Order: sequence, then structure tokens, then C-alpha cells
Amino acid sequence: MTPPALLITVAIVLVPDLTNAQPHALDWQRYNVAAGSAAADVPRAIFSEDGGPAPDGPGRRFVLADGRADLTVQAVPNPDGASPAAFLAARKPPSGIIYRRVTPRFFVVSSIRNDRIWYNRCNRAAGVMHCVLINYPAAEKRRWDPIVTRISRSLSGGWSRSTFAGLVPVGQTVPNSSMRTLFLVIGVIALLVGLVWTGQGAGLIQWPAQSFMINQSQWMWYGASTAFGGLLLIFISRKA
Repeated sequence: MTPPALLITVAIVLVPDLTNAQPHALDWQRYNVAAGSAAADVPRAIFSEDGGPAPDGPGRRFVLADGRADLTVQAVPNPDGASPAAFLAARKPPSGIIYRRVTPRFFVVSSIRNDRIWYNRCNRAAGVMHCVLINYPAAEKRRWDPIVTRISRSLSGGWSRSTFAGLVPVGQTVPNSSMRTLFLVIGVIALLVGLVWTGQGAGLIQWPAQSFMINQSQWMWYGASTAFGGLLLIFISRKA
């Protein structure tokens, strides 16, 4: 097996470990408001009931069977292109916010109301804010933390490659953040290794002196193809 093929094989073997790391019992599915609009992962085993249209724009509500928790994924109009900070201020969030994070690209706020934690994240896009709003029992915070984290990190919009609306199995969506990180790490390593091999094969790198790759043209091509594969993985990690 050639070195480039070996690296590709390693990537293929490692990627499924991350995709399978998510609990299948929760039946994660990807909900897309519309093509190129807001999208997020939804654990359908938890939010099994349809709660109707979202209240503030195109989107949908998903509800726990007993009504104790609910999730809203929606695209809220932002025609003036307000920043996340300005958009949040205009919506007049309730006082007593426990957690707040505001950046030029998104905001996250959370607090407790009527014994329930409410969590709101919105990502900025052109003329709209892509948002998730989650309400769940405060007494069950520890159980809900990983679920809320995944939903929040999965929120996308504007740049989404999805060309459909509605719910689909997560396996048909773009890679999650863990996979993006894996692609990036493998891509950088492959790029650096490929450049070294190319330099050695072309005789430009005479180190280490005893290397059998020096002045061997096949290693120049091995290195070039490996570096190209690394660039491709880096590109995928940035766009996914």
C-alpha cells in the first residue's frame, strides 16, 4: 500500500468512530427549516411530538410527549442586519440571565424561569437570525446538558449545504464539529508530510541524509498527492 493510500485508509477508519459516538437511542435527526436556512440536530426520541409552527418566523416546535420540555428551530427575520448584540437587546430578554455570550457571529443566553431552564442561541446570517430555543426542567440539568450542547453546536444557517427542508437522519448531513476537527488535524498532518516527501523526492530537502526518499522521483509524486489530499481535508473541515 502506498503512503497516500495508507493515510486515506486511516482517515476512513477513524471517522466512523466519531459518528457512532453519538447515542443512537436518541434518534438524532437533522431538521432544516428550508434550503440554505436554519438547521439543527433534533433528538426525536425525546422531542417526539410536533408542537406546530415556530412563533417568530419560519421553523418548527418539537415537544416532549409529557410537555415538560420543548425545542424550537426557527429563522427569525433581521431585515436591518442588526448585530447579535443589538438583535438580543431589541428582543428585551427577561432579567436575571444566568449565562450570556455575545460575539459578532452569534449570541447565547440562558436562565431559569418557573423551574425550567430556557436556552436560546441565534447565529447571524444575511437578513435573518437562525435560532434554537430550548426549555427543559431545571431539576434535570445534568441529564440535559449534553443534549443541549449538541443541539446548540449543530445549529447552522446561511452557509448550510442542505438542499431540503424537514427532518432527515443525521447520517445524511454535514459532519459535526468533532468530525470537522478530525478532518482538520489529519489534513494538516497530511499536508506537512506531503510537502516533506515532495521536497525529499525532488532533492530539495537533503534531510535526513540517510533517507531513502531523497532524489527518488516516485516520492515526489507520493508527496504531492498526499499534500493535495491534506488540502482537500482542510477545505472540507472549513466548509462542513
